[in-house]
Amino acid sequence: MLQLLLSTAALALTTLPVPADTATFNIDKGHSELTFRIRYLMSRVSGTFTDWKGTITGDPVSWSGGSTEIVMSDSSASSSLGIVPETRT
Repeated sequence: MLQLLLSTAALALTTLPVPADTATFNIDKGHSELTFRIRYLMSRVSGTFTDWKGTITGDPVSWSGGSTEIVMSDSSASSSLGIVPETRT
């Protein structure tokens, strides 16, 4: 089972114009990374996606109703062992 982990060293965000009370921020790929970890045989293999983008949307006063959208290309997955998750349809 593929487990995606969004790990960020530092999350630098830029504001986009949106209606009042709601803000949308682009995730800065220069300061963030999208990684995954899968179980393979008796170990776990870690890897990363190189082609992805994401946004965070919500009320900056109360993020409880906010949302995150991440879009990645499965063909950009790579790991140190050369093992990548298969695309299932």
